[in-house]
Amino acid sequence: MEYKCIKEIQLEKYDEQCFPTGEYYCVPIGSTWIREDDNNLLGGEVHLECIGGAEEFGWVEVTEEDLKQHFEVSED
Repeated sequence: MEYKCIKEIQLEKYDEQCFPTGEYYCVPIGSTWIREDDNNLLGGEVHLECIGGAEEFGWVEVTEEDLKQHFEVSED
């Protein structure tokens, strides 16, 4: 299922080995993501892979609550 970010969310950055870097970034409004339930790198509830507008992040993991508050199902 595809999602679009509708409200900025600040998330911690992780390195290539999935360790936190101590830095944070904001997922931009309008960026598009695809939910991948079979892929979970950090133990997050929801794994999203970027498909547009925030490619530098590659992927993010958020809670179900964050998904509801900051993303909506994309109709595009």
